[in-house]
Amino acid sequence: KAAVSEKKAALRAGYLLEKIAQGTEGVVMYHHTYTIPGGTMIAMVKAVNASYQIEIVVDTVEDQSITLHWGMSTGNFDLNPEAEILAEDVKTDQMVNASGEWVLPPELSRPTNTECEDEENICSTELEHEGDHNVKRAIINAKPIAGVTGISFVLKIGEDYVRNDEGEDFHIPVPAGILQELSHEATNSQEVLLQRVFALGRDGSHGRVLALVSTQANSETMVEFFSDSPEPLVLHWGVSRAQMGEWMLPDVSIMHEPADSEIIAGKACETKFNMAPGQLLNDLLSSPEDADPSSFQEGQEGAGVAFAYLQRACLRFKADSDVIALPFVVRTDFSGTKQIWFKDYWGNYLLPLENAEGPRPVKEVAGKSDGSPATGVPGESR
Repeated sequence: KAAVSEKKAALRAGYLLEKIAQGTEGVVMYHHTYTIPGGTMIAMVKAVNASYQIEIVVDTVEDQSITLHWGMSTGNFDLNPEAEILAEDVKTDQMVNASGEWVLPPELSRPTNTECEDEENICSTELEHEGDHNVKRAIINAKPIAGVTGISFVLKIGEDYVRNDEGEDFHIPVPAGILQELSHEATNSQEVLLQRVFALGRDGSHGRVLALVSTQANSETMVEFFSDSPEPLVLHWGVSRAQMGEWMLPDVSIMHEPADSEIIAGKACETKFNMAPGQLLNDLLSSPEDADPSSFQEGQEGAGVAFAYLQRACLRFKADSDVIALPFVVRTDFSGTKQIWFKDYWGNYLLPLENAEGPRPVKEVAGKSDGSPATGVPGESR
């Protein structure tokens, strides 16, 4: 009975903390509830104003000081060095080269009540009170940074240090880390024929796009685009049939037209990115509603389960398709504000649909074939 009562109390506390955490603005991209000694903790990552907002909310039975000892983490696994992931002709950051070390967070990411030790690459932040409860919160703002997969931390509650159930540091992945983990899963998948990583903006300053080309049981080709960008995105694309790099409209009779796609000015097709679970490659077709943190209800089982989200756009081509590549650019989907266009420097991104070796394609001139603006800076146009 004591164990059941404790579990119910933890679930109620988790439900309360979640409501408090969801009281701030932003789109949830990661969510995890932890049961810790003497209380509950929620870790949440939101996309807010073109950056990541990392929230750590803790509720304890006793009102004690809580300090976050933390740093930016750079991953903890190595990819197969022989796997072909990055296209040689695409200017990208080295997102997939993870070292597992902590790095000191930029000053703009540090909350006001934070002290950092440069030599140790660690910061200490005291959590602040929220309302009349024993609830305390810390909010860390972070832009996409090349190689950074999230934050790692330990809690100091009173005089005691708290780590996770395995006795290791807590880790909160930002969408860049989730994207990297997905890339790792794809490397080990027999269905994935090819993957590419494309940087958005200079050195991925606005995030990255991971493209996966895979075969289906009915010999159809599925192309999935995932992004860790905190900004809502739209895929602006065409197809190449006879020559790599040429920009032509897709033939809807040989493909499954995505329901949220439309032809733009008779020159290109646009498909919106939507939020989709990005935890495991095998779970990509599961319903996002099934893992919606807002569906959590008091008394519901499942505390301690993490939910991760990425933006995703999916195209499916029938078996008799003659498409050999997809030229594309990406733009932001802000209503009422100026759009940002992302390209491979002055040209289009290019995704081949099979891993065939050959001469590098001649890129089309941006603004002629894809219908997007030719002005701007390399990798980013406004």
